[in-house]
Amino acid sequence: MSMEGYIDGLDGFYYSTMSKAQLRESLEDGRTDPLTRTFAAFHRTLDLRISELVNADPLQSIVFSDSAFVVFRDQNSAIYFAQAFMRDLIRFKVPVRMGVGQGTFRGLRLTTDISDEVRRHSSQFLGTGVIRAHQAESCGLKGLRILIHPDSKLKEDWPGDFCEVENWVPQPTMSRPVTHELNYLDHEPDFAPVPGGPQTVDEAYDELVGCINTMMNGSPASTSIHYQQTLTALAQMQKAHRTHP
Repeated sequence: MSMEGYIDGLDGFYYSTMSKAQLRESLEDGRTDPLTRTFAAFHRTLDLRISELVNADPLQSIVFSDSAFVVFRDQNSAIYFAQAFMRDLIRFKVPVRMGVGQGTFRGLRLTTDISDEVRRHSSQFLGTGVIRAHQAESCGLKGLRILIHPDSKLKEDWPGDFCEVENWVPQPTMSRPVTHELNYLDHEPDFAPVPGGPQTVDEAYDELVGCINTMMNGSPASTSIHYQQTLTALAQMQKAHRTHP
């Protein structure tokens, strides 16, 4: 499908200077077409979340039109980033799935070569962490979820952060199946109310569920399974936090 007509109308510099509150107000005014809204929300929230952690943990990020690889040295920074970014995207009604993989990363070459006749952009990188994160994300499980590769030896920093996968399906591309996902719900005592937003953990949960239902109701019937399984996973995440208060 060609997206040229939509992309031509996107002013990336306009959205790149906005805070999340300003971005939300701008994109919910009813005048922005769906692709522009989704594109701008994905990239601006990604930039904001990365900027929060620049001084906390040396990281690398490689961003494409509709996807990104973000590399961390510290496990806790990676987990915090994935949880917060997923909540942001759901609130902006941007459907994504993430994969977490522990391993190596090496950036080989990032180049841009522009002439009158040719524009060439090259992004060359590799590593076991890249492979595992991609395998987890594309293993076959559906929904807006953060899936953890089975070879990742992560330690649970907060009880209930790692949930067993619900709605298990065959994963033919995996030598060992993905069995756990990252719980991205807000939890006590870290939850911080935001003016104009949810004031309790339960309100924050209800807000996410409402956003998922809104996305499902506005999407083709063929995609509803992704949202249904997201709702099932969210209920499992809420149960995990209530089991480990």
